[in-house]
Amino acid sequence: MNLTETIKKDIITAMKGKDAETLTILRTLSASLKNKGIELKRELEDTDVVSVVRSDVKKMKDALSEFKSAAREDLAEKAQIEIDILNKSLPADMPVE
Repeated sequence: MNLTETIKKDIITAMKGKDAETLTILRTLSASLKNKGIELKRELEDTDVVSVVRSDVKKMKDALSEFKSAAREDLAEKAQIEIDILNKSLPADMPVE
């Protein structure tokens, strides 16, 4: 099973578990993956998926540092949760530090 299928199954699990926060994050990731597939004009391979996830994690880490510098702990906490959920989408040997 490739990473795209795993993410789709995680979306279904979040829907069944009524986990709205995880569902929103995974749907956003799915949209990013779809946009990347359209950009490349081919099916995404696992390396492409990892690249997109890492890119999204990097964006959230940048936002996290901005939120902390602006003393917005509420937004910083949400950003950290999103980073954690996105890291779960990566293979075990490839988490973003």
